[in-house]
Amino acid sequence: MEQVKKIVLIVILILFVIEIGNCYETLETHEKLTFQTHATPWGEIESNPAYWNLAWQYRVYGPNGLFETVERINWQYHLTHTYIEGETDCNDMAIDVWNMLLNVGITSILVFGNLDLTWERFNQCNHTWLLIFIYYDGKLWAFPVEPTNGEVYFSEDFAWNPQLYQYYEGYPYVKPSDLRADLMWRW
Repeated sequence: MEQVKKIVLIVILILFVIEIGNCYETLETHEKLTFQTHATPWGEIESNPAYWNLAWQYRVYGPNGLFETVERINWQYHLTHTYIEGETDCNDMAIDVWNMLLNVGITSILVFGNLDLTWERFNQCNHTWLLIFIYYDGKLWAFPVEPTNGEVYFSEDFAWNPQLYQYYEGYPYVKPSDLRADLMWRW
C-alpha cells in the first residue's frame, strides 16, 4: 500500500511538472501573439490621404513625374551604395532613400518583411524596402522601391514576376524612428 502511495505521488508530481511546462508554453505563445510593434496598421495607411502623395496625382507619368523621379533617386542612390549581404544593411539603405524621397515631397512607407515567405511573423522578417502610394485615376495604387538593387517595380513587372507580390506584405512604418524602435537589436 505504501508503494502505491509513492507511485501515485510520483505520477501527480510528474503531471504537475508537465502542467507547469504547458502553462509556460501558453504564456510564451501568448507573448508571441500579442507582441506589439511600432508598425502602422495597413488599414491606417490605405485610408489616410496623408500617405497617398496627392500632390503628385496629376504628375504621375512623364519627365519629372512621380515614377521617373522615384526611379531616378533610387537608381542614383544605388550607383553610390553597394548592398553586400552581411556587410551593409538594407534598413539603413531604405531609410536613406526614404529621406531622399521626402526631400523632394514624396511620401514613402518603410516595410519590414520577408520576400521568401507569405504572411510572415515579425521574427521571420529579414529585409526592408519601401512602398509608395499614389491616388491616381480614382484608385489607390502602390509600387515597391528596392534600395538594395536600385529597382522600382510597377504593375507591368508583376505580370512576368508574381514573386513581386511579396513586396505588399510585411510590417509598414511611416517613419524611421518607429522602425528603429523595433529593430534596434539589428543595428
